[in-house]
Amino acid sequence: METKGAGGVRVSCLGPEGGTWSEFAVRSMFSRAEIAFCRGGFREAIELAEAGSTEYCVLPVENSIEGPVTPVLDALTSTGLRIVAEKIVSVRQALLAVGTDIRRVVSHPQALAQCEGRIRAMFPNAEIISVSSTSAGAIEAANREDTAVVGPPWLAQKYGLRVIAQDMSDYRFNLTRFICLGRGRPPRTGRDKTSLTLVLRDDGPGGSLHRLLTPFAERLINLSMVVSRPEKEKPWRYRFFFDLHGHEDDSAVRSALSDISSMVTEMKVIGSYPREDWPQTDA
Repeated sequence: METKGAGGVRVSCLGPEGGTWSEFAVRSMFSRAEIAFCRGGFREAIELAEAGSTEYCVLPVENSIEGPVTPVLDALTSTGLRIVAEKIVSVRQALLAVGTDIRRVVSHPQALAQCEGRIRAMFPNAEIISVSSTSAGAIEAANREDTAVVGPPWLAQKYGLRVIAQDMSDYRFNLTRFICLGRGRPPRTGRDKTSLTLVLRDDGPGGSLHRLLTPFAERLINLSMVVSRPEKEKPWRYRFFFDLHGHEDDSAVRSALSDISSMVTEMKVIGSYPREDWPQTDA
């Protein structure tokens, strides 16, 4: 773990320091932050906040190209922290290197997946290698002339790299939603989102999920994300993650959650917090 900054709120995020999109998200959410950069991944960042070493933890949870960040979703099932805010970041990936004979392209798995088509078109014979973060990839690229990194363009100045190509994403819109975990409970604002996880009592095909969704449809509650993840200790059973528009203290949301309580063996509200809508442009 590395710590950077003087004063301000203490926030943990994916490291190392020097150019991750997680760092960018932290600085977008907090005007002053003392950041703990975690090389041990998302779990280490959460554990620091759980232990009180930091007040908040900022994590990427969803990308407009690659969908949910599943290790983060899995971690949300076991933490006592709650989502208190979200931030949507327009991700403009670049390709950076010190050399020109590129045989290896490295980055965080999400960044590589967002740009795989463009990488293959530019370097059809290159080896594509996942590393723990974009910053870790930049360090590797700075020390190997045959290696390029996919990441933010500002990595160039930090690590002495050249920008070989801008806007590497395979699709025009590349947006990542970051969540901030903490111990608070933000009040209703009228434009809120609630995240919850649950396990169905009856895991039969089709019908159970339909019955689960009906109370939300009847109350005109918009579900902006529905994701299933396997239960690790119960093969072929699945846990669902929902994002819905509204606050857990709204009467309609309370009523819907009450209706579905008999349909589940477990339900946990991960947080209700101010909603940030997807922008209509990636600029």
